[in-house]
Amino acid sequence: MSEVLQRLEEEARKPRAAAGDAAAAAASTTTAGETAADSFAKEAADSSADSSANRTTTVGTQTEERLTEGTMMTSNNDAASGANEGSEQSTTDAAPSDSAGKPSPQVGVVVVSHSKRLADGLGLLASQMARDVLIVPAGGLNASPEDKDNPDGGGIATSYDAIEAAVNKVVDAGLACAIFTDLGSATMTVEMVVDMLDDEPVRFIDAPLVEATVAGAIAAQQGQDLDGVEREARRAISAFESESAGDDGDSAAAPDEDAAGDSTNSDDANDARYSRRVKVADKAGLHARPAAKLAELAADSEEGILVNDADADSAMSLMGLGAECGEEVTVSGERSEKALIDSIADAIAAGLDE
Repeated sequence: MSEVLQRLEEEARKPRAAAGDAAAAAASTTTAGETAADSFAKEAADSSADSSANRTTTVGTQTEERLTEGTMMTSNNDAASGANEGSEQSTTDAAPSDSAGKPSPQVGVVVVSHSKRLADGLGLLASQMARDVLIVPAGGLNASPEDKDNPDGGGIATSYDAIEAAVNKVVDAGLACAIFTDLGSATMTVEMVVDMLDDEPVRFIDAPLVEATVAGAIAAQQGQDLDGVEREARRAISAFESESAGDDGDSAAAPDEDAAGDSTNSDDANDARYSRRVKVADKAGLHARPAAKLAELAADSEEGILVNDADADSAMSLMGLGAECGEEVTVSGERSEKALIDSIADAIAAGLDE
């Protein structure tokens, strides 16, 4: 019997076309009472069972593979969906913020002047009030080796290459670029650079160099976009125009009558506005750095806060007040912003200059 089983096992390994021969061979070796038909039927049954088992195993393996593949695809799709949602969120957010929650600059500044010293000095001045803003001076001609000791570099003029390099430095940092110039040919050269970079977020802002650069840099420090920087740069000169107009009559900046006297605040519950009257503590008065810091504080206002009649979120307007050490000023705004008004008033009273 063992020989029969061995023969059957050997025959099972042969191609299906030899099944008939295998059956005949099995029939010739069967023991008494076991016919060829019975043997063949047994072999066929065993073969069918093996085939069925193999199919079941194969289908089960394929099913597991498909389930695994489906799980991986679902996981990958979920991950991709999450990444896309994160990307969409980042594009709809307001200005990016640093770890302290303050808005990060979105705009860098390029200062163009015929004079290297003028561009460098103005860049340094603006950086004192806009410490996180990338400010790149592009003044004078490119210096050659023999000009290394010349404070004006290669001479008094403007260089297309120097301006383009300065703009590219800002753009390569992932920032929009606001450009300010001094005179004539500087403006013409800048306009050519801007035309060549028309696909980049680069803008020439035609406004008085010093005032516009400082105001624009402060606006960038507050996290404003390119439109906001341009708006503040153009608004800067109006602060001095208003001050000049006030010198001709009685319309000069003055505290409200309600704020006059010895009272340090006005807190009438029936009044929609709130004010604090404080003395300027800084020795140099509300000059550049204190004004810039006040403007940064006031940038959080939604209703608008005034220091005397100057917009508190405009450093140039605050400097235009000419408020000196010991002079009283009135900080005022909507009652809903009482906490912010108090913060600004306290800052003035404590001193802001480092």
